[in-house]
Amino acid sequence: MAISTGEQGDGRKMDHERQTAVSALLQIIARLSSTLPADRPWQAENPAERPWQAEPSDDRPWQKEAPVDQTLTGLTSHLARLIEHYLRKQAEQWAWCQDLVNQKAALDQHAIVSMTDLDGNITYANDLFCAISGFSREELLGANHRIIKSNHHPNSFYAELWSTITAGRVWRGEVRNCRKNGEHYWVNSTIVPLKDARGHLSQFISIRTDITERKRAEEALEAANAKLRRLATTDRLTGAWNRRHFEDQVTLEIERVQRYGKPLTLILFDIDHFKAINDRFGHLVGDQVLMELVRRLSPNLRALDVLARWGGEEFAVLAPHCPLDGGRQLAEKLRALVAAEPFTDVGQVTASFGVAELHPEESFDDWLKRVDDALYAAKAAGRDRVCLADWA
Repeated sequence: MAISTGEQGDGRKMDHERQTAVSALLQIIARLSSTLPADRPWQAENPAERPWQAEPSDDRPWQKEAPVDQTLTGLTSHLARLIEHYLRKQAEQWAWCQDLVNQKAALDQHAIVSMTDLDGNITYANDLFCAISGFSREELLGANHRIIKSNHHPNSFYAELWSTITAGRVWRGEVRNCRKNGEHYWVNSTIVPLKDARGHLSQFISIRTDITERKRAEEALEAANAKLRRLATTDRLTGAWNRRHFEDQVTLEIERVQRYGKPLTLILFDIDHFKAINDRFGHLVGDQVLMELVRRLSPNLRALDVLARWGGEEFAVLAPHCPLDGGRQLAEKLRALVAAEPFTDVGQVTASFGVAELHPEESFDDWLKRVDDALYAAKAAGRDRVCLADWA
């Protein structure tokens, strides 16, 4: 049967339309395949190869039926399977993103979060960061993180922090920051360096928790302990060290003398006729004399000297790195200070002093007896004077 020219033209037209549809479907499949979130090993293959003809894999189940039927019906069916997989991957990706959103929301309720660029300029600040710092988000974004620096930590603290995170390592520590109104707050901070797709540092994220109340409790506890230590080691009336602390210091200093051979001198003194002061003016006035004596002498001692109330109106001074003659000069200085100005409600008061340098072979008791003998020698010689202890 002969085919007319018209029929031949219609056939060629239908073939052309079918080829056009197939070509369009192939392009759609190629584009859709390239957008899939799963791994696409065919990206490394010869670009001339068609992705829908690559080896099938678990990530591309629509390719497991090979070869793909490249008729219009076959390609349409293949496209349907491809779209189904694409939608499933999109749903998985959306669920994953939703998990991240939920995790971020939970984190923002608990932690103070900020992000900075490599220069420390703030690029993100959550609500808790704004609340605790007192700055608005507009004030924080673009500002350097130094905006909350308290100057509590030394420069070496920040140098160590920056050297750690710029080396790509996580830094953890406690930091005292400053609010906009000048008040301080403490945070426990973790700073994590983040890298870009090429593996280069791109930004830092800081996750912090407020530990201000804990630090305040620790400071209060330390202050209370310091007060207890002070009460346990000082004379309640005069504020000078007590005898127990003095004896502890003597033990330490004697050990240093034995180790290093440095001189160590002990001065013992008491107020002349103190009983008469109490009898005439009363014990309250006598107590005032003792307190004024300590206030007058303490500023004239070295930082390493130890002034203690030995008992009653008797006091002791431990002078490390001080030979006998230095001890004599110090005692004369203290004696003059006592007698120089009248005491409130009493008038002039004098004191007698005994001085002895420790000899390496003597015990503390023997040393103390020598200086005590020197003190009584000063009193016997007329008081208001300094006597040096003999060494037999």
